[in-house]
Amino acid sequence: MQQEEMNSQEEKSPMSADTNQAELTDAQTEVTDMLAKLEAEKSEAKNDYIRLMAEFDNFKKRSKKEKEEYLKYASSSVIMALLPVIDDFDLAIQASSVSENNTVSEGMQLIHKKMRTILESIGLKPIEAAGQPFDTELHDAIGQVPAPSDNEKGCVVTELKKGYTLHDRVIRHAQVFVGV
Repeated sequence: MQQEEMNSQEEKSPMSADTNQAELTDAQTEVTDMLAKLEAEKSEAKNDYIRLMAEFDNFKKRSKKEKEEYLKYASSSVIMALLPVIDDFDLAIQASSVSENNTVSEGMQLIHKKMRTILESIGLKPIEAAGQPFDTELHDAIGQVPAPSDNEKGCVVTELKKGYTLHDRVIRHAQVFVGV
């Protein structure tokens, strides 16, 4: 009986070895597939991380730029409120140059100069309009007048109200008459 059992085990062993070998190969294939899948997931996660970091970096740069722009132009509402005062000063100085009282005229000119200096230090600049070609980005045409010469056609002949830029951004267009 023992002999039969041994013969029977010997007969099973070669078959078991083939089965074990097949199972081992299947297991190796499965492990290799899982490893490849994990490598792909790792690569995808790394790419997502890199994209996310780049996006965050761009967000920080954009936020910084927006903050700088905001701070740069935050004073525009105050300056816009002061522009009529500057216009009144310009008119008063023109009118006082006709009068005989030079002390008042000199005082107004000093105040006007000081105010312009302060506003220019903030970044306010007047737009030069008289004699310049008409530009819709800088000028607002109030009307058309006959041009004194052919060279002045399409150019600003008269400036009614001065225009201003704040850090190269137009905050008020110059109101002008254009030669035709």
